[in-house]
Amino acid sequence: MSFKLKHIFHAATFLVLLENQFLSISTPVNNNVQRIVLVYVDKYNNMTLSDYKFLLAYHSESGINDSFFNTFLFLGQFSNTNESYEGYGKGSSYTSWLWWLTEKIFGKNGQMELLNSAAEEVSKQITLSEVKIIVMIPRPFTNLTLEERYENVKTYVTKTIQLFNEGNYSKLKLIGFYWMCETVPSQDYELVRGVSRLVHLLGLKFYWIPYFGAEGVDKWQELGFDYVMLQPNFAFSNVDTNRFSTVNEIAKKLNTSVEMELATFVYNPKVTWQESFVLYMYYSSLYNWQDFPILSYFNGNQFSQNLFKNYRAYYDLVYMHVKGKDLKNNKIVVEGYNAYMTKVTISNLFQMLILFSLFAVVVFMLFARMKLKAPTQQIQNK
Repeated sequence: MSFKLKHIFHAATFLVLLENQFLSISTPVNNNVQRIVLVYVDKYNNMTLSDYKFLLAYHSESGINDSFFNTFLFLGQFSNTNESYEGYGKGSSYTSWLWWLTEKIFGKNGQMELLNSAAEEVSKQITLSEVKIIVMIPRPFTNLTLEERYENVKTYVTKTIQLFNEGNYSKLKLIGFYWMCETVPSQDYELVRGVSRLVHLLGLKFYWIPYFGAEGVDKWQELGFDYVMLQPNFAFSNVDTNRFSTVNEIAKKLNTSVEMELATFVYNPKVTWQESFVLYMYYSSLYNWQDFPILSYFNGNQFSQNLFKNYRAYYDLVYMHVKGKDLKNNKIVVEGYNAYMTKVTISNLFQMLILFSLFAVVVFMLFARMKLKAPTQQIQNK
């Protein structure tokens, strides 16, 4: 029996087993607007109840007065033994996944409980809809067989649903899983398709946020993803603002959404994080990304732990963008965009001046050489 047929049979059996164990299966997800905030929890990252409040509700200077993000994506990069959940190269082990689920996400004082408690407290002050939850699926070890890799994922998905239902969270709803590896090499095609069929049998959705130029992006639908959000990677690559138009064209061509990379750190040497931040805001409004029914935002840890406390104006910008505001004419965005373009213009002029100066030096040296050569030629003629 082929892997595809075999695993469909196993998935159907798996679904029956879940029902027999009285694990509730989510009803199909309503395709309402989703504003997904990425929350990193792992060996090096945690969130507090207070942090979650700043993401669930917008805090003005006078206090809470509106809802904020309606969907939370829980993911992590490193296990307690420093295995990479993104799995570039060799992948990661089920043991490390179980540590993440049981020690970080679920259980007493786990992140899911903290988020639920925060939602209960916020609900006492404003009307708060049920908070949607997406949980990562790490990439399994690549040295295992296809069947072994799939079995690891199936066991992990089972455990996640079991723990979620045991939590009896009053304000949370599990709506899907997220493929953690930001690229899908050809060796993972069958695995990802199998995982997609499993997730869909459970009435859940399958999400992916690939990096710019990742493998598999143009095949995202046949791989079985429901929602794909492209990373522009402007903040993290040595590129200019043409990257935004390129990503916009790809998103339109492939019918995907995008990720807003609003980090307070950058690897792009051309910009500061503040410049990068406002440029994402400007170009996303220019291309109407705020109108996408689904958007993801990197990353929630910094929104609550850094922006609100230290850079309040940028926290406000995130809120306005989440609420679908067109920010092209926002004062901070306009001033930031103009300042950046002025810097680029000055830099270009300076580079042109250097090139012109070098050209002038070369011309002068050639001219001087010709003048020196002329008397020598005259002497030889005599």
